[in-house]
Amino acid sequence: SQDANGSAVPADVSDIGAFKFAAAAHGNSKNGLNDAVLSGVVFNVNATNVSLDASTFKIYNKNNSSDANKVACTGYNGTTVMAGTASGTFTVYCPQLKSNTLIDTEINQGDDITLVLEANVTDPSNSTVGAVSTLQVSLTRFNSITRTSFNVGTAAATSYVEWSDVDTTTTNFTWVEYPEATVKSTSYQS
Repeated sequence: SQDANGSAVPADVSDIGAFKFAAAAHGNSKNGLNDAVLSGVVFNVNATNVSLDASTFKIYNKNNSSDANKVACTGYNGTTVMAGTASGTFTVYCPQLKSNTLIDTEINQGDDITLVLEANVTDPSNSTVGAVSTLQVSLTRFNSITRTSFNVGTAAATSYVEWSDVDTTTTNFTWVEYPEATVKSTSYQS
C-alpha cells in the first residue's frame, strides 16, 4: 500500500493491503509474446486487536477501482470459512481471477499491475485494555517449485499464488522465482 508503516489502522471500508505483480521484459516471440495472468492469490492477514467483517473481503486492480470491478474473496481460519467477525491471524482466498471478467489480472511482458485487498474494518482497536492494534497483509508460500497445489491451508505442497503463462497456449504455475519467502504490505498500528 502507499501508506507508510506505522500509519493508523483504517476504519470502515478500506484498502488493507496492496501488492505489485510484474512480468519481466523478454524477446520470446514464439507463439506470440507471453503474458502472465494471475489466476489466484491467498493473502495472510494479521489483525491483532482489530475486527473486520468477514463477508467484505474484495480484491481489485488499482487501475480500475470502481465497485463494479471488485471481486469477492473468502476469509479462512485454517481451512474453515469465516463468518461474522474476522480477527487475529487468518487467510483470504481469492481464486479464479483469470476467468473473472470484472478484474484485469493480465500482465504484459515488461509491465506490472497492483492488486489491492479491501475489507470493512468494523473496529480498528478492539482491545479492552488499550493494547496496540496491528493490521498487516502479507504473501507467503509462493517461492518454491515444490508448491504444486493452489489452495488455503498449510500442507507442504500448498501454494498461495497461481498464475498462467499465456501465448497461443497456456501453462499454469503455482510458484514464482523470488528471493524472499514473505512479501508484506503496510503495517498499520494504532
